[in-house]
Amino acid sequence: MNRTAALLQTETEGDSFCYVTFERSGFQDDYGAVAYHRGGYALRDLTIRIVDIGKLIEVINPPRPVGLFMYDPAASASFQIGSFSPESFDGPLKVFSLTGKQKQDFNIFFSAVNGTWYENARLRRVGDQWKRAIRVVRRTRQKQATIFEQVDSGYPLKDGKVQWGY
Repeated sequence: MNRTAALLQTETEGDSFCYVTFERSGFQDDYGAVAYHRGGYALRDLTIRIVDIGKLIEVINPPRPVGLFMYDPAASASFQIGSFSPESFDGPLKVFSLTGKQKQDFNIFFSAVNGTWYENARLRRVGDQWKRAIRVVRRTRQKQATIFEQVDSGYPLKDGKVQWGY
């Protein structure tokens, strides 16, 4: 019975997922989006789409037809990862310049054989450093649950909580 359960988990990728974090890449305000795998099973047919919320707002203001932002490379970028081994990482997928900014918000969407999930990634300048807050949420028909959360020490909170926004 244990072998059957293990085979089933391997085939369906179990509860494995990945998330994206932003790490300094070269220059002081250049940050690379790096994907990290979590869980004991490989992800297959993994696709990641990163949406820059600030660019999205620029694209839809003034209003444009719905869905147009998906074709604007400044607002959204998609990556076909394919297979993603357990406890590995991939990246940088893309480098973002944060020069002159005080905040940067991303919503990141994932799909693989074992389902879909999304991430809210929020970056805030605190003094001369960037602080990150990451929340990963998996939705099923029955519920929505936060499966991973990471908030840097010193990230600005309101009433003790991260303001996730959209």
